[in-house]
Amino acid sequence: MQDALDAAVGAHRSELKARDELAAQAAAVHEEQTRGMQQQFDQAKTDVAAAWTRADAADHRAATAEATARQATERAANAEAAAGELGVNVAKARAAAESATARAHAAAASVFA
Repeated sequence: MQDALDAAVGAHRSELKARDELAAQAAAVHEEQTRGMQQQFDQAKTDVAAAWTRADAADHRAATAEATARQATERAANAEAAAGELGVNVAKARAAAESATARAHAAAASVFA
């Protein structure tokens, strides 16, 4: 009877040892998979951070370009206004020159008349 009991205990211990070995193997596989997933997760976080940095830089460049475009539009409007004013001044100068020429012709005609 004792021999049968010892044999049963031995068999049970062997089963427990085999289960422990299987559990250890499964834990090792699980740990390796988890490590790989952690590395992928860390890489993904790094990639996302880099993408946000690039997006922020692009937003900054876009804002700078928009401000530059607004300034250029404002300068163009100022230049157009100045050109219009210059055109008025040129027209006044031509009118004054024509008037002076007419007066000079009139004066010359009265002198030689």
